[in-house]
Amino acid sequence: MTRFLGTDFEVLTPALVKEGNLAPYQELVYFTAPTPEEDSWLASEKARFADLQVELIDHRLGTIPLAEWLRRRMNDRGTEGGVVQSWSAFEASEPALALAGLRFANTGLIAVPEGARLREQHRISPDADDWVCLLTDFYVGHLQRSEDPRDADALEAIRAVLPSLGFRLTKSGVRASTSPVDRVCGLSEAKVGATVALLAAEAAILGPNLRALVLCDFEMQTAKLPTSLRDSPLSGQSGSARLTAATLARADVDGPGGLRPVLITGASFACATSLSDEMVRFCAEAGHSVTLQPLDGDPDLAAVVGTSALSTRECVRIATEFFVAGHARVLIGTRALLGEGWDCVNVNVTVDLTTAATPTAITQMRGRSLRLDPGRPDKLANNWTVCCVSADHPRGDADYDRLVRKHEAYFAITEQAAIESGISHCDPRLSPFGPPTPQDALAVTTDALGRAGDRDQARQGWQIGEPYAGQEAATVRVRSGLSLGRATDPMPAATLFPTVPGARPSSRGRATLPAVIVGVGVVGVLVGANADAALGVAAACLLAVLGVLLLLGFTYVRGTRLAAAPPALEGIAKAVADGLHATGLADRGAEAVTLEPTPDGWLQCALTGVSTEQSELFATALDELLAPLAEPRYLLGRMVITPAATKLGQFGFALRVTLRLPLEAAVAWHSVPRPFTVNQRRRECFLAAWERHVGPARLLTADSPEATAVLELFRGEDPFSILTQMRTTWS
Repeated sequence: MTRFLGTDFEVLTPALVKEGNLAPYQELVYFTAPTPEEDSWLASEKARFADLQVELIDHRLGTIPLAEWLRRRMNDRGTEGGVVQSWSAFEASEPALALAGLRFANTGLIAVPEGARLREQHRISPDADDWVCLLTDFYVGHLQRSEDPRDADALEAIRAVLPSLGFRLTKSGVRASTSPVDRVCGLSEAKVGATVALLAAEAAILGPNLRALVLCDFEMQTAKLPTSLRDSPLSGQSGSARLTAATLARADVDGPGGLRPVLITGASFACATSLSDEMVRFCAEAGHSVTLQPLDGDPDLAAVVGTSALSTRECVRIATEFFVAGHARVLIGTRALLGEGWDCVNVNVTVDLTTAATPTAITQMRGRSLRLDPGRPDKLANNWTVCCVSADHPRGDADYDRLVRKHEAYFAITEQAAIESGISHCDPRLSPFGPPTPQDALAVTTDALGRAGDRDQARQGWQIGEPYAGQEAATVRVRSGLSLGRATDPMPAATLFPTVPGARPSSRGRATLPAVIVGVGVVGVLVGANADAALGVAAACLLAVLGVLLLLGFTYVRGTRLAAAPPALEGIAKAVADGLHATGLADRGAEAVTLEPTPDGWLQCALTGVSTEQSELFATALDELLAPLAEPRYLLGRMVITPAATKLGQFGFALRVTLRLPLEAAVAWHSVPRPFTVNQRRRECFLAAWERHVGPARLLTADSPEATAVLELFRGEDPFSILTQMRTTWS
């Protein structure tokens, strides 16, 4: 529910919350695993696919092992003409295969290709789409062309297993189809049990003020299950509003049936059997004479039947008013019926059990809870999504993929009071590229239940009524295993002039201050030669003392400056920003850079006060600069300076700098970001910004002998163990 659209404009939902026109909200996720019966069925589906994986990789099927085929495609990258493609060209021409291949490389099936870089989206296990991409390439590139019977057997084995992944093999290639595993996880009965658990937690917090809306796709399954699901544990009630209502009616929350659910769909209007008498009286007061009877024989649900026909609209009105009056604490319905146009300001909890993931559907569902409640000015809405993930099948992450799509381009407040789009606003441990481990999923759910009760903190985090810029900004989150050193702008260029490892540093410009001191001594000698001996000696000694004091003074000042030097990452980020500003690619420079630590150990970097496009350019350039060397056009070298921890060590370090003596320090090499490689002017602007904020540097063209030596030594290496994540925030 990111945007409210007008005729000629759009307003982001966070702006309406900030201005007090919508209730503040937070997005929470409850993870669950399939039921034991569902899990057993999924395990049998996984076994079929696992057998195929082993047979293809271990060369029990086909004339070429699948791992060997992947190595040829990813590492060799030879074309039919015998030309070896660069990694960047291969990634541009085969993006899906490159993505899949790097995920397989991350698991160790093949080596990381030369020139490639493992980003956040690659540091996960291959999913079903990755396997299908690889199998498709294997099929089109080899199996389809082969006349060997062994390859024909491999082809048939792949054809038999693909449907469980949601694909089918045709003569023209691989086509998407309905995945039975996706259906089982998406409609899992475990989601209903999770709904009971989270509503019990909300009931403990809100007590009689709980007004929860549970949205489902349908009341009951009407179509027959496809052939691929006939032996599955799914039934006509799986994922249905009817099953959800009956389960909530039986739940022992604040006493048996304490959730007091009401069901309203296009075909049924029912309540928990324990509410029958209240419903009859309520309807009578509204001018309707009704009777209640078991809904299709279900003893837990009583259908409301009018002595005269009740329209669907009238049933919705009665159910809503019954709910608002507090006779019911939970209203279960279909998203089609309780979508746009349905209004109930009392809703303070929504539970999304649907498979809908389109922006329009998400906008409508989230909007049900964001209406201001005049009776509760402190209202904060908790919007829950229940997600079922199975680690026992490659397609067991399909419901998580749907969860990610629900939160794309949708802004919500994080636990750290930032307003952020994407699944990470539910929990920073959640990645858009793959589901959490079972252990992390449990931790995320536990923390979400804790956040549910901390409504005051979440509401304060919105800072309602405070000024805001109303801008989206791309950010890059950075975590490094080792320190990147300090920004070294106080350092003399000659001392820190980086070279190829093993080469001696240049002595150009060295010993400027020592020369001054020697000059002072020479002056003393000259004075002594033209005066009395005693006077000459005294003058020489005085000048020598002054020289030493001057040296110590310079050393102390430099040591103080070095000790206070900012981390190298801060300088690097500012250099990128100033470089973009100097070249006209960004409206602001280093003064607009923010670096904020996050509670989970990341450092979030952003360029503020500029357009979204410019912030994205900054984040992408910084991410590229921090990445391991791949196929750069230009290299930038810097010395990694880490001043000593003790005062004596810091003084000694500063003394060597003052005397222009070489420093023992590691050399770090960075790729010059693409925006600065376009022409010489941009490179000069970036280099000037680098020397201003980071320190002296050496620029090499990638095809120079020195750069070639550097790339041979360090290509693909990540000496600082840097991880990055790209996120979008609103402020």
